[in-house]
Order: sequence, then structure tokens, then C-alpha cells
Amino acid sequence: MKFPEIYAATNNKNKLEEFFSFFVSHGIEISIKASPIRLENVENALTLEENAFKKAYFLFEEGYKPVFSDDTGLFLPFLDGIPGVYSSRFAGNNATYSSNRRKLMELLKELPIEKRRAYFKTVICWINLKGEVHYFQGKVEGFVLTEERGIHNFGYDPIFLYPPLGKTFGEITLEYKNRISHRSKALQSFMEFLETYESIHF
Repeated sequence: MKFPEIYAATNNKNKLEEFFSFFVSHGIEISIKASPIRLENVENALTLEENAFKKAYFLFEEGYKPVFSDDTGLFLPFLDGIPGVYSSRFAGNNATYSSNRRKLMELLKELPIEKRRAYFKTVICWINLKGEVHYFQGKVEGFVLTEERGIHNFGYDPIFLYPPLGKTFGEITLEYKNRISHRSKALQSFMEFLETYESIHF
């Protein structure tokens, strides 16, 4: 069925691609509009939940609603959770995917694999037309490698090893990633909530 138009509080084309791919894989025709406003200065909180809310609420207050936002981080427990909430700007405010990965690999190069255990966590914040706020989470565990593997360049995917497959996220297709990833788990909960509590039947 066709979904009412909603806004995604992101300017990241890779995230938007994953959003669309996820819903298409579930047979859902969804009209997602990318944020018409730049959001770099909005994402400055200390937790994923706060960042997700701030981005969604910023668009909501500007009249773009209903709206959802995603904030995601890569956490290494041995290193007190870094890069964590700073994952997208780990190498600085103008960091690229590549510079973030290089900085992390350099930091980890002397550590054995067991100390490079890591997890991705995604938090989605949804603000409906009434202004009600809801959160959804997804998490996946793995290890950070000290060399890149795979052709898919999004974020830390080429250095995040997913043990059940023995491959990095950079080595698997987007379609497969959207079956197992942290973001897909959060989106799954989000989709189920929309159907159950927002009276949207897919």
C-alpha cells in the first residue's frame, strides 16, 4: 500500500538509500522526503537518543511532519565506547568516512582482536502529527579490523567484521545488510509500531 508522506531528518544519502531499500524489501511503497534543511549544527548532543530527537524535533518545529530521525554510533567497550556518539565526526568536524576509519584503525593497530570487540547501535526517533515522540533501537555486535575489506564505503562498514558471516559490512550487499544490521533492526521495530499504534496497515 502507499504510505503517507513523511520526512527523514537526514541529509545523508547512504542512510536514505538504506531507508528506501528496507521498506521496498518489505513490499512497502513509502514516500520519504529528505530533510530540506542542513542539520550539521543540530547533531551536537551527548547520546544517540538526544541527537535523534534534536534532529527530528528541529524539522517538526519548522513544519515538516510527521518526521523520523536516525542516529547511529560505533562503540568499542575496551576504549570506553569511542567513537560512539562522535562516530560521524571522529576525525574532526569535516571528517570523511575514510578519515574516520583511518583514525580508528591507527588507534587500534596494536590491539589484539579480542580487544577490538565493538557494536553498532541505531536509535530512531519518530514524531507523529500530534507531536508524540517514540524511540526504536537496533544493535549488532562484531569486531573492528585494522584493514579495510569490501567495496561498500558507507561509514565504518569496511572495517566492521560481522562474525556470523565472517565478512565486513563492506563486503555484503545492501539488500543483505538490511536483513541483519543495527539500522534494519531499528527500522523493523519502527515499522511494526506504525502498523500497530499509528493505524497504518501495510
